[in-house]
Amino acid sequence: MDWLQESEMTCLLNYSPEEQPELQWLANEAAVQHGWATDSHESLFSSHTGHLKGLQLADSLQDTLWAMSLVRSRTFSDKVRACRHVACSSSP
Repeated sequence: MDWLQESEMTCLLNYSPEEQPELQWLANEAAVQHGWATDSHESLFSSHTGHLKGLQLADSLQDTLWAMSLVRSRTFSDKVRACRHVACSSSP
């Protein structure tokens, strides 16, 4: 994945505890997210200790943070109107 450099990733997950004070009012949220990611890595994704270790998903926490950042950078939330048919009418 040489085409996407770690330095180009802007996600709260990528801020280490040492860097979090730089975020000022976002520091608490970054700490919560980093803690969640660390716990998820150790319990699920780690190639050494996680429940999914047989899949060899992540040798290090940095691998997990990178993958989570990719997912977060490509997801969004929006209201989507569900339709029963392929073609939706424009009326509500």
